[in-house]
Amino acid sequence: MAYCDLHTHSYYSFDGKIHPFDLCHTARRHGLFGVAMSEHYDFYADDSFIYYNMFAEGRDPMLARMRSLYGDSLKIWKGIELGQPHYNLKSYRQLMRNLKCDLIIGSIHDLPPKE
Repeated sequence: MAYCDLHTHSYYSFDGKIHPFDLCHTARRHGLFGVAMSEHYDFYADDSFIYYNMFAEGRDPMLARMRSLYGDSLKIWKGIELGQPHYNLKSYRQLMRNLKCDLIIGSIHDLPPKE
């Protein structure tokens, strides 16, 4: 059986601290078949902070570098964790039309207060 971790965050996410190389190295050392770098893209009611775009220039080249370093020894997917899409459905739909990635994880970490 092949094991994969499809929910990881590198330093390209606000809650990630690990360099992508260390993430991949650790995954390979533990015998994983593959790993997805599924960085956060969170929506907020006022559209005030979308973390994912802050690292747009560095993320894809780093992913390509990791893929070239690990070749066939570790499958590396480009993922994204979409959080709170209900806060801004218009932006969410626009993102989904233009998104180029291998997998999407949905999450809700924040709910509006009960009225």
